[in-house]
Amino acid sequence: MFGHHHQPAQATVLYIQDVTGILEDEHHVKMEFVLEIHPPDGQAFRAKTTHHFVRWRPYPQVGDVVNVKYHPTSRGVALELKDDNRYGEKGLKHQQHTQRQAAQARRDALLAAPPGTPPASATSAGDARLAELDPELQALMDLEEAERRAAQADGQP
Repeated sequence: MFGHHHQPAQATVLYIQDVTGILEDEHHVKMEFVLEIHPPDGQAFRAKTTHHFVRWRPYPQVGDVVNVKYHPTSRGVALELKDDNRYGEKGLKHQQHTQRQAAQARRDALLAAPPGTPPASATSAGDARLAELDPELQALMDLEEAERRAAQADGQP
């Protein structure tokens, strides 16, 4: 498609749609992207492209800035995600690592809390809105809550 005339650039994801066909295999999804491409030495332009992903793996979302290659004349665009730790297999491993770190932080907060302190739960009715937070942010919030409860138990305001 691009031959030797493709150029690297960065692009902002403006729109995503799942365009997986009925006859495509069940292990992959085909996503269509509308991108705003920002060539390093030229005028920004918008283009559409599709990319296949393994189902249930992270892929770019609206607002993400990604690497692309484009043809300066035809303005054909392709995503360049193989070295991006946010997506695909690397993204899944990074996400799992982050979740493990957050779980360890929650465990450490529970161990540091005084006896009788109820465990913080992101699934309780009062904390349901917290379930959507970034795992690292949730871990910090859990730690702060444990410290606050510990201070209250010691009679501090």
